[in-house]
Amino acid sequence: MLYPLPGLCFSGNLWPVPRLWAYNDPMTHDATELLKRALALSAEERAELAGSLLESLDGAYDDPEAVEAAWDKEIARRIADLNSGKPKTIPWEEVRHRISI
Repeated sequence: MLYPLPGLCFSGNLWPVPRLWAYNDPMTHDATELLKRALALSAEERAELAGSLLESLDGAYDDPEAVEAAWDKEIARRIADLNSGKPKTIPWEEVRHRISI
């Protein structure tokens, strides 16, 4: 069967229906059921849930001191880069003009 729209398939009566299984084949039955329940949430609830799930994948960000140290290092690198004269800076007036167009 051909599916003319991504994420949709057409049932026998030609009404489009969500095609969850098409891109979630590797998911377990429990995960698929959880996804169906999550998709029934409001957009705000889904965004909160998605953020929490993504945070759970990034173990490196569990240590606030490590995050702070990484930002300190990045800030120092950027300051040193600016002080070296390597990057081409743009005056604020020009930037303001560019973004107002």
